[in-house]
Amino acid sequence: MVTARVWVKELTWREPEAVFAAWGEAPWCAFLDSGGPVEGRSRWQIFCRTPCQILVVQGGQIFQNAEPPVPFTANALFARLRQAMPSAVIRADGPEGMPELPFSGGWIGFAGYGLGQQLEHIAPRHSAQDEPDWASGFYDHAFVWDRLSKRAFITGVVLEGK
Repeated sequence: MVTARVWVKELTWREPEAVFAAWGEAPWCAFLDSGGPVEGRSRWQIFCRTPCQILVVQGGQIFQNAEPPVPFTANALFARLRQAMPSAVIRADGPEGMPELPFSGGWIGFAGYGLGQQLEHIAPRHSAQDEPDWASGFYDHAFVWDRLSKRAFITGVVLEGK
């Protein structure tokens, strides 16, 4: 059984754009920003870089890290995603008055139209593009900004029992 132990540290407030400007060119960085007025759904901004694992589906193949590719099936893709996820999460005590953070680590990525076409058995109308059908990274950390309280955190997970 793999357990994720969550850790949290509060940081001095800096605008998320400053961090993104410094690291935004790094491969596999992810910046989740809902923008707009600060309210429930747009309260948080999340930035991650340097994933522990990457998972890409392209050209009918699944590529994971430096392993040899395997043929794509939905079951194979979702089994690989589940394999990296812990079966239990132990939350850490954070700074006093800390809000419950929406993300401390896990998969961030996208599913392209090509994946939907494969899953639904829809013949593509256009020639294949260079974009992958699926691309995601597993991040063991996150910079999290609470736009409502103007507080910033770095948080992450340590996987135990692997």
